[in-house]
Amino acid sequence: MYRFAADVAVFADADALIEADALYWECESWIPVVEPHVGQSAAGVREAASRLSLAREGSGNTEWWWESDGFRVHLWRTFAELFQQERQAKWGLWARDEAGLQAAHRFLAGNDLQ
Repeated sequence: MYRFAADVAVFADADALIEADALYWECESWIPVVEPHVGQSAAGVREAASRLSLAREGSGNTEWWWESDGFRVHLWRTFAELFQQERQAKWGLWARDEAGLQAAHRFLAGNDLQ
């Protein structure tokens, strides 16, 4: 079990942590659609993203990755859980290419996410 501090179990094992990091760094070369930052609203993100394909190998107990049609969604709740502050949750969305960008915008609009 990979834990953050003493209280928050983030991933089941180190392999999941490594895969999550690889997914994130791969997205660094993609088109940022929603930049993750503290204080953004994560309301509805998990519910909307749950209709996409979960990237199980890079997801855990407080961080999840979903993929669909050339875009990825990442939701971080680790600090929200650790500090018991919902405003610490953040999420991001990246598109692989122009087609993925269009699909990402449809996903955002269809789920009333900002």
